[in-house]
Amino acid sequence: MTFELKTATEDTRGYFQFNHIRYHREYDALLCLGIAPARIMFHAWTKADVTTNKAGTLVSMEKGANATHKLTKKPDSLLDISGFEDHILSLVTDPR
Repeated sequence: MTFELKTATEDTRGYFQFNHIRYHREYDALLCLGIAPARIMFHAWTKADVTTNKAGTLVSMEKGANATHKLTKKPDSLLDISGFEDHILSLVTDPR
């Protein structure tokens, strides 16, 4: 399984903005890593979940264009890094 990896630091509102997510790139799953001052969070979704907005609503990063998007996530919609291995293993073995 191939992953598209996006990282983001916590912004001044407490959100994470994962930028430059592209539908046309070849990958099986999107892995987002959120870095906050006191913790690290993550989440991963299949590309099918990304393209059908099950991962969240992607917003175009350029007006009138549809090539690159951003995904904004609240910290409570991400998982603590301690569950990383289990989540990734479940995604790899049962990608649905």
